[in-house]
Amino acid sequence: MNDGGIDSAMANMRALVVMVGVVFGASAVQAAAVDLELVGKVAGKEKPALVLKINKAVASINVTLTRGDGKVVKLGAGALKSGSRQRFELDAPAGVSQFAGELKVTYSDKTTAAMPLSFTVEVVKGFEISTAYDQLDLKRGELTVTLSRPAGRCEHEVVIEDKPEVHGVTKFNGEVAGTPLTIAWKKYADDDLVLKIRLTCYDAGGTFFTDPPKELLPWRLEVPHEEVGFASGKWDIAKEEEPKLDRAYQEIATAVRRYGKLVQVQVYVLGYTDTVADAAYNLTLSLNRARAIAQYFRGRGVQVPIFYTGFGEENLAVTTADNTDEPRNRRARYIVGQEEPETARWNRL
Repeated sequence: MNDGGIDSAMANMRALVVMVGVVFGASAVQAAAVDLELVGKVAGKEKPALVLKINKAVASINVTLTRGDGKVVKLGAGALKSGSRQRFELDAPAGVSQFAGELKVTYSDKTTAAMPLSFTVEVVKGFEISTAYDQLDLKRGELTVTLSRPAGRCEHEVVIEDKPEVHGVTKFNGEVAGTPLTIAWKKYADDDLVLKIRLTCYDAGGTFFTDPPKELLPWRLEVPHEEVGFASGKWDIAKEEEPKLDRAYQEIATAVRRYGKLVQVQVYVLGYTDTVADAAYNLTLSLNRARAIAQYFRGRGVQVPIFYTGFGEENLAVTTADNTDEPRNRRARYIVGQEEPETARWNRL
C-alpha cells in the first residue's frame, strides 16, 4: 500500500444562483429581450457564469467585460429563439473578482440595445479531504483526516468481510481548515477485516461536500510462496519450477474467490534481483521475470487484472555490497489487493 498522502478529492458545490453584488442597468434589453442571472459563487472546476433567459428572439448577443485585473473578456452568441437560455461561463481566478462592462443585443431588424453590467464573483478552492494510510488505525476503528474548509460532518460507510456494512456520521464544530479530525466507526470484533472505507464530508455551512465520496482501500494480501529459480540472465520458467507457481496460483485463486464478490481485486507481481551486474541490466531482468510470472498466472486461469513491475536491485531484502551474489535478493512478490501496493511504473498484462 502506498503510504503517501491519498490524492485529495475535489468537491462540488450545491447549485446556487446568486444576485448579490450585481448591477444590471434598467433598459429595453432587460425589459423586453433578456433576463439575467448570475451564478456568482462556485467551487472546484466549476466556473461562474452569466445565464440569459431569452424573452424575445434576437439576432445576436455580445458581452464585453473587463475583469478587475484588467483582462478583457468577450463573449457572444448568434440567433436565439424566444424562451431559450444562453450560458456564458467566465474565467476567474480563485478568490473574489470584479467584472464590469456591457451586454449588447441586436434584433432581427438590425436595431440594437445595450445594458451596463457590474458584478462580483467568487471562486472557492475545491473542498478537499486529506488523509494517509498511516493515519488509519484499523484495530481501534479510527481514521484521522483534515479538511480544506471549516468542518461540518463526515458520513462513513465501512465494508467489513462477512459483516453488514457499517454506516455512521461524525459531527464537527466548525474546526478551522487543516485541523486533524478523528472519524470512528462501530467495530464488530478486534479482528474485523476492513475492505473499504467510503467518506463523504461536508463543510460547516453544508454548502461544499466531497463528490464522489473518497474511498480508502486498506486490504491487501501478500501471497506466501517459494521463489522461482531462473537460469542466469534468463526469465524463462523451467518446467521443474512450475509446481511452485501452481501452489501460489491456488492461493491467489482462493483470495480472488473469497474477496472478489465484495471488492474489485487485482493481482500484482513485483520482481527483484541481487546486485550482480549493473543496475540497468538488473532492472530489465527483474521486469522480464515479473512479466513471465504474471503470464504464467494468466495462463493458469487468473481472470482479474494482473499488473507487473521490476525494481532490479532496489529495495534489497538483504543489504549487500555491489556485485554480491545473494539468493535472498533474487525474489518476487505476489500481492492480491485493490490498488497499487508500491509507487512504481506498473504494466498491465
